[in-house]
Amino acid sequence: MSGVAAIPLEAWGVAEWQHALLYVVPRLNSYFPTSYIDGIARVEKAVVDNVFHLLERSLTAVRLGVAAGNAHDMIELALRLYAGVTVKQNEEQAIETLMRALRTPRASRSVRARALSLLASIHHARRIPNLERPGVWDLDALYRAAVCADEAAALGFTSPSVLAVGIEVERAGFRRRADCRLPQSAWRVEHFAALAELWRVVDRRKVAIWRAQTRRQAKLRRDPNAYVCAAPGCGVEGTHKAALARCSGRCAKPGKPAYCSKDCQKKDWRRHKAFCREGAPVDELAASMRQVVYEDIALINFADVDSYQPTFDVFKGSFNADGTVDPQPEAARKEYRIDIPDVHGGKDSKWVSSTIDPASLKQLRKFADEAKARRGL
Repeated sequence: MSGVAAIPLEAWGVAEWQHALLYVVPRLNSYFPTSYIDGIARVEKAVVDNVFHLLERSLTAVRLGVAAGNAHDMIELALRLYAGVTVKQNEEQAIETLMRALRTPRASRSVRARALSLLASIHHARRIPNLERPGVWDLDALYRAAVCADEAAALGFTSPSVLAVGIEVERAGFRRRADCRLPQSAWRVEHFAALAELWRVVDRRKVAIWRAQTRRQAKLRRDPNAYVCAAPGCGVEGTHKAALARCSGRCAKPGKPAYCSKDCQKKDWRRHKAFCREGAPVDELAASMRQVVYEDIALINFADVDSYQPTFDVFKGSFNADGTVDPQPEAARKEYRIDIPDVHGGKDSKWVSSTIDPASLKQLRKFADEAKARRGL
């Protein structure tokens, strides 16, 4: 497929960008360590950087590098083969190319780890051989993914793909025999449980998430209503205080509201106006959000650690094409959170995004509510 390479970037439409994402997403998930991904503040910059990386080298140049035994180019060719970008998609050939990279004598530890990370991602996707039957898994493919993830971790490399495989295995109940929900497959548990390096990085990630949540809870105890939009019915929360704009009036601090947008501030002004002056009583509605948000923390702890899966939308930073990170201070991050109903009648999910504005998040919630109503749920 030469489409994206043949069209100037400034002339790209939606179709070209969507096609390029087939390459960008697995590269972000598999080629970069989680520590870099956690630092990304602007997903759009990360996408553009990786698109530039794709376009700066022709398929011919990559193939010449592979022929010369360059393991970096072998991973690059495998990514393109897997995604079907600038070349016809061929998953088997992608796997074969990655195995060749692993056998290359001059391949560095870092290159081998990235090849294993991408292999883990490919085999992880293969655990569901028939998308029309997502509940039927190929456990051999899942085990191959786990072994590759374990070997990448043993080389000191932890990518979102490595973590996703480990957490998926644990959620499926194959880490501990007591958790296995498939008696006929319980014998597999000992094989998965033996992957010590994989469980080491998964557990370390859980601890890191727990510590981050603990720090956030401490901030919320000090000033919880700075993290939730005060406009009635809005429901948008900021994962960092800087995401919301606080009222600049003379209202009392315990009841000083914060808003996700000027529209929400305007909508709430008629109600809040009486409290926004020197000596006025505390805005009890804004003050009551302290208890509402705090109870929410106690209930969901701001993330279900056991079901945490790295996804494209949780990236929180910005890195350059050469892999270096542009540091983003916490105060500069604008990341929003909102409850989105499950259109199938299940438990509502919490969406977190640094790229979707509050108005669009609320529109998504509206669409989900309407879909749920049409189903009679």
